[in-house]
Amino acid sequence: MIQAEQPVLILGATSDIGRAVARVFAAHGHPLLLAARRMDRLSDDADDLRIRFGVDVSLHAFDALDIAAHSSFVDALPVLPEIAVCLVGVLGEQTACQSDPQAGRGRHPRQFRGAGPSSR
Repeated sequence: MIQAEQPVLILGATSDIGRAVARVFAAHGHPLLLAARRMDRLSDDADDLRIRFGVDVSLHAFDALDIAAHSSFVDALPVLPEIAVCLVGVLGEQTACQSDPQAGRGRHPRQFRGAGPSSR
C-alpha cells in the first residue's frame, strides 16, 4: 500500500504526462521531487502544486542521457524517494513512424536507457 507521506520522484516532470502524474500524487498528499532537463519549466508547476495541494515540492535538474551524472543526481536529492516515476524519452513524429518503421528507429534506446537502479 502506498502511503501519502512517501516522497515521489518524477523524472521528466515537464512532460504532459509528468505534470498529470505529479497532480495525482500531490492530490494524495505525497511530497514531490520534480526532475527535468529544463528547470525553467518546473517553477510555475511547483508553485501551483504547493498552493493547490499543500505538498512539499523540490526541483532538480536531470538529463537522462547524462549517465555519468546519475549517481551525483541521486546523492544530491534531499531525500531518497520511496516511489520513482520515469517519464523521459523522445517520441518522434507519429505519422512518420506509422508509415515508416525506420522513422522511429533510435527512439526507443533513449526511452529505456538512462534512469536505472541506484543506491546511496
